[in-house]
Amino acid sequence: LKGDDRYKAIPVVIVSGAEDTHTATDCLAAGAAAFLPKPVDKATVRAVLSTELGNETSAAGTVAADAPSVGAKTDLADVPVFDAATISRLNSDFGGNKAAEFTSRFQELARGHKEAVAGAADAGDLDALRLAAHDLKGNARTVGLARLGMFCREIEKSCDAGRADDARQSASGLVRHFDEALAALAGHAAKLPNNE
Repeated sequence: LKGDDRYKAIPVVIVSGAEDTHTATDCLAAGAAAFLPKPVDKATVRAVLSTELGNETSAAGTVAADAPSVGAKTDLADVPVFDAATISRLNSDFGGNKAAEFTSRFQELARGHKEAVAGAADAGDLDALRLAAHDLKGNARTVGLARLGMFCREIEKSCDAGRADDARQSASGLVRHFDEALAALAGHAAKLPNNE
């Protein structure tokens, strides 16, 4: 887009599940006006759009304050299985019925994502494993399944580093985290009035 005169004046805002600062830096260097790590909330998006549409763009671009820091490391056990605040943000941003739709859609698609991770791990295909883990990570985080999202991120990092054995070993442990996440999501849904 930035290399084409017809489009280069259009501000580009990147919304990504990537957790390394190199990705943010690369996006900004390529001409992106801002980099927002997922999940993003409506207020952050509005603030960035207001800045961009008001022609107040800084030359260096913007990385959201909650962007990952270099070397940031969190123990998986310290990450909650389910983050109800994420569902609260979905409810406030899209309404209760939409949050329920996101949750239901995740439950429909999640088993296919899990099978894609297992299949790629069994085949030893690191590229396919990375993509499958990335998809599951993003979808899990969207509905507040923080620990599953972080576990998938660990699989991605092993794939990125070419550590096939670590990636396959992590993928083999996915079932436990996956089942734990679905149980937490179902438990949350059961607490909602009229199961909405």
